[in-house]
Amino acid sequence: MPESKELQQAINILLGGDKKEAARQLWSLEPIISDKKLRAQLIDGLLSASNPIDGGEKLLNLSNEGIKIAKEFNNRLLEAHFLLRKFSLLMSKLIFPQHEQANLILSPVWLEFSTESDKSRHKELGEEIKKIEDEIDN
Repeated sequence: MPESKELQQAINILLGGDKKEAARQLWSLEPIISDKKLRAQLIDGLLSASNPIDGGEKLLNLSNEGIKIAKEFNNRLLEAHFLLRKFSLLMSKLIFPQHEQANLILSPVWLEFSTESDKSRHKELGEEIKKIEDEIDN
């Protein structure tokens, strides 16, 4: 099975410290590997090698897939591992809207936002933050 050899080679590159090259090889294998055991290894490698800022949504979807695979194999430790990775990705996703929302808030002595668009953006960000926080809680 050549896919397993390619996967092992990419994991060895990752263990050697070259995350960029490992991520490139792992992402090229992502649409090819369908075997559940190999897929769990691939997902773990991708979560370790990939930049969460660049691949955020893709990595979240892979985390969910990893959780599903772990449940199928009844592997609670692996499931916890993928849940933790998902939690970490969601927390990093939460940083940007919180920062933007904080920058929209004016000085405590001001009564309103400087523009209506700032006020509506603040509300949108609050809803986005709430949605992410709810997902984290679940």
